[in-house]
Amino acid sequence: MLTRQTRITAFILVLLTGGVCFAQSSAPAVPAGEFVTEKSWGLLIVKSDKQGKLHFSIEAAGDNGHGCSLEGAIKGNSAVLEADEPSKPCTVKFVPTKDGIQVSSVPEFSCNFYCGMRASFEGLYLRAPAACRVDAMDKTRGAARKQYDRKAYAEARVLLDTTLKDCQRFLGHVTEGWYRNDLAVTLHKLKDYSACREALQPLAADAARRDAQIREDYAPTDAEIYLPVVRAARTNLKLCAARP
Repeated sequence: MLTRQTRITAFILVLLTGGVCFAQSSAPAVPAGEFVTEKSWGLLIVKSDKQGKLHFSIEAAGDNGHGCSLEGAIKGNSAVLEADEPSKPCTVKFVPTKDGIQVSSVPEFSCNFYCGMRASFEGLYLRAPAACRVDAMDKTRGAARKQYDRKAYAEARVLLDTTLKDCQRFLGHVTEGWYRNDLAVTLHKLKDYSACREALQPLAADAARRDAQIREDYAPTDAEIYLPVVRAARTNLKLCAARP
């Protein structure tokens, strides 16, 4: 027969075991899907295989052409990857939120193996509307260009304007700059010079600066990517300047 102390000990163990199981089951599951950061510098894809196991991949862009690339299997709410030191693996944490998935790594710097010196993959990845994913925005810009070439300027304007308004949160500054330049030349063709200047307003300050000044503020590779946007804005501002 169990003694009173034994029964109490057993009861406590049941409570503790139940508590542990409850804590584990209460953690929200990592959802499958495609997620991007604000300004689209990072892309997270979570997929489920035929066995129901989750796998992820992350591609992230940093400064001066540096980036991150990593992938692996998710167990629970984390993925354990090899690192420089076998005794200190890279653990990627996934915390679902109402907006998407918060991604982080532990211990600190353990995942540097997967990134260039000026890049990081950590941050909040959002479930973007289908029209605001990077590939979709590229297709929209291409479609607008085709409309422009057909001289269907009003249709091109709608495509560009809609993306700028609806996908502002996900437009990187270079992509947004090209969208604004494309919209400006379209508005010029429509003789809407005031709207043309308004479309270019976010680029006007940089357009007024010299190339050398732009290079001072950006890493070399980033400056060379951004300067064509600035030069196009200078040209387009002149097209629409001093017009009613």
